[in-house]
Amino acid sequence: MNGTHSPARAVRALGIGIVLAGAFTSFAHAAVSVGYGQATSDVANRPAASITPAQAQALHQKIIGGGARTNYSGAGSLLEYSFPQNPADKANGVPWGYSANWVAGSRDHEVADPATISAFDVVLIDTQEQYIVRQFQAEGAVAPHPHAEVMLPAGFVMTGGGCGVEEPDSAAGNMLVASYPVVTTNPDGSVVSKWVCDSKDHDVPSPAGLGAYVIGVKPANTSVKVPAMCISQAVSAVAAHPSVQVGNTCMPGGRGFITGGGALAQTNGPGQLLTGSFPIWNGPAVVWAASSKDHMHASPGTVTTFAIVVDFDPPVRPIITRPTVHVPGSP
Repeated sequence: MNGTHSPARAVRALGIGIVLAGAFTSFAHAAVSVGYGQATSDVANRPAASITPAQAQALHQKIIGGGARTNYSGAGSLLEYSFPQNPADKANGVPWGYSANWVAGSRDHEVADPATISAFDVVLIDTQEQYIVRQFQAEGAVAPHPHAEVMLPAGFVMTGGGCGVEEPDSAAGNMLVASYPVVTTNPDGSVVSKWVCDSKDHDVPSPAGLGAYVIGVKPANTSVKVPAMCISQAVSAVAAHPSVQVGNTCMPGGRGFITGGGALAQTNGPGQLLTGSFPIWNGPAVVWAASSKDHMHASPGTVTTFAIVVDFDPPVRPIITRPTVHVPGSP
């Protein structure tokens, strides 16, 4: 739409294209592996970052999840978007496809607070093309407090998702308050998975649109079993700036790996706004972290973190941690 702020267009315009380098040699050809990556933007009032798997085609790397963290030191930099970018976007009538990169953006609001933002991706390394990975998206109506959700088609197992505020560049600001997975089981045993997004203006009227994005995987052939999936979650204590982490607490025997996650900020006051939903890894130990904050007005609340855990078959090999990469010019 002309005159609107498109997160994907904004990132491309800034020229923040990240290519991670690294040798991925510790996985067997018959198995799949999971890798985590991070890229950090320059300091700006509306920082934006993007991360792309290294040698995606050569090494069969597929984005299956991702997140974002704002790195501020003053009044706050608030999440506007964190989602997987489809290279086709909506061109040529293609509403979904694979995810080429993960994009993230934030903004200060009412009070200047230049900051950086870090974008994170979770990558499935599938050299034998055992799994089909697809991204699906939907848009909510323009509103002061827009809502959007996208359903994952039957046959796919959810691995991650995200949200993106869509507003004019001149807008006062509409910021994310929720980006999280929901899974329900029908009476017939079928599973329905979706990604839920909510955002809001704050003090200054600023209606906006909102996009919801979900990523799913399914076996490429009948010799590969459907992966098992569950969601771990934890709720923070009530605070002005709450934060919380959760690991793999839902999969029997601790099997599986965290492939994505989400966050939900809640308060009874003027508003809690998201500042982070992202993975933290230390070797094989991975958790999903979430953070939020009140802004300009006291509004203590909680933030809930959600970690999607997937147990692939054949079993996932040990995690490959990909190096942290900084956008040139950032601190």
